[in-house]
Amino acid sequence: VYAGLSMTCIRRLKTLWTAIPAKVVALYDEMEALYNPTKNHLNYQNALDARPRAPTIPCFVFYLKWLFAIEEANATVSE
Repeated sequence: VYAGLSMTCIRRLKTLWTAIPAKVVALYDEMEALYNPTKNHLNYQNALDARPRAPTIPCFVFYLKWLFAIEEANATVSE
């Protein structure tokens, strides 16, 4: 939902955003703060760590990014 709403073509629709209730805009602002990319999505990581160990569906894109970074940062051992 956040990815769709944060697209540039949607963000430019000023009349649409003025028609959205303030409660929904506040929820969108919370999501925007959560998915803020600064410090490698630190807000998102902290939110996942703060949750109890209940079943959670994390954002898969971040895990792929982190796994790729781990793979590229570590040298491979060749024989």
